Amino acid sequence: MSPARKILLFFAASIAAGGVILATPFVRNVPCELSSAAAVPAGGALLSGIFTAASAVCVTGLSVVNINEYFNLGGQLVILLLIQLGALGYVTFATASGMILGKLQVRDRMAIKEVVDPYTFEGLLTLLKRIIKMAFAIELIGAAILSVLFLRYFPPMKAVYYGFFHAVSAFANAGFSLFPTSFEFFSRDYGIMAVIAALILSGGIGFLVLFELFDFRRKKGLTLHAKMALIVSVALLVAGLAAALLFEGSNPASLGGRGVFEKVANAAFLSVTSRTAGFNTVRTAALSGTTLFFVMMLMFVGASPGGTGGGIKTTTFGSAILWAFAFIRGKEDVNIFNRKIPHEIVRKSGAYVMLGIAALVISYLTFSFVEPALEPLQGMFEIVSAFGTVGLSAGITPQLGAAARVILILTMITGRIGPLTLAMSAVTRQEKDLIEYPEERVVIG
Repeated sequence: MSPARKILLFFAASIAAGGVILATPFVRNVPCELSSAAAVPAGGALLSGIFTAASAVCVTGLSVVNINEYFNLGGQLVILLLIQLGALGYVTFATASGMILGKLQVRDRMAIKEVVDPYTFEGLLTLLKRIIKMAFAIELIGAAILSVLFLRYFPPMKAVYYGFFHAVSAFANAGFSLFPTSFEFFSRDYGIMAVIAALILSGGIGFLVLFELFDFRRKKGLTLHAKMALIVSVALLVAGLAAALLFEGSNPASLGGRGVFEKVANAAFLSVTSRTAGFNTVRTAALSGTTLFFVMMLMFVGASPGGTGGGIKTTTFGSAILWAFAFIRGKEDVNIFNRKIPHEIVRKSGAYVMLGIAALVISYLTFSFVEPALEPLQGMFEIVSAFGTVGLSAGITPQLGAAARVILILTMITGRIGPLTLAMSAVTRQEKDLIEYPEERVVIG
């Protein structure tokens, strides 16, 4: 089995197992019919369970039901486990099998390269263990701080539970919230907003970049990968902040009427969460069409490689932009920081962008066909949110029919594992050309 197929099988098996568990009555509040308006959603309990499991494993956050009302404590813990499994992805499985066998198999190493893309295969099992330890450490620190902050609103046990759940969900960039309106109630609690944003950024920047930042003083320098990931991330965050203030600053349904500091804080939170997480302090449906379109661009790019988010990734976007500028200037090589990006990486970034756009177009066309009554912008926003594994919604997810929910499930899986990995999983075997044919020009442009 190819590495791409192993990754696809891992996510498919996790979603199937989680979906079956979440469809059982033991993890739902009884009677379900009285818990919420979406207690008996389209497609029944099984499809709702699979949708929730897919959203959790793909760390998306889209939901067809109110998580806190529909699922009991057992169901919520199952969702939390699926989020954690999806955040670490194939790393968890490979590390567990490597510890049991004492070493990582070659196929596991190649699959890990697709997920984490380490600089070297030396000490790979040690690297994977370090990834898991760092993830748990950041989540525990975030949970402790959030628990203290939630004590101002909830009893101690509930504050601790809410702190732990949302810390894991934030670091995993999952966007699942136990609050009915996400974090809208806390739009003036800058401490909670700051901790959630820090967890989102920590999970989305990628484990390799985190390691470099922690070891910066010892190694005294960053790799080109870390520099690109950080620069593109900061540029997108600033662009998102500026766009939110520009387009929503006078919108009374979102940021209009708030103080300057409150505007900036909520605009910054929107910029952070739009990339990968899906939490919101401002009602997404209240955003203007221009803002929704800009948010879709942020969701399409997403997080950095080797992190817990989706999208085409920051370094992919950065490499594609650098290639375009190099081509315009008539240069064959893509150079930055006195380093040349290999042609293979540049070609791969172009393939990621094109396949990502193709996946969005196909998903949207089929989605709009089964849900013709939806406004085009709402439908596209839902599709891009699923592909970017973000989880922001214009409020239409619970009203979607069974066919539309299946399309969103497939879109979430495509966005989480990557369209290129998905395409490679469909190829029986990869072969190099043994014959080189003569060139012939094609007129383009």
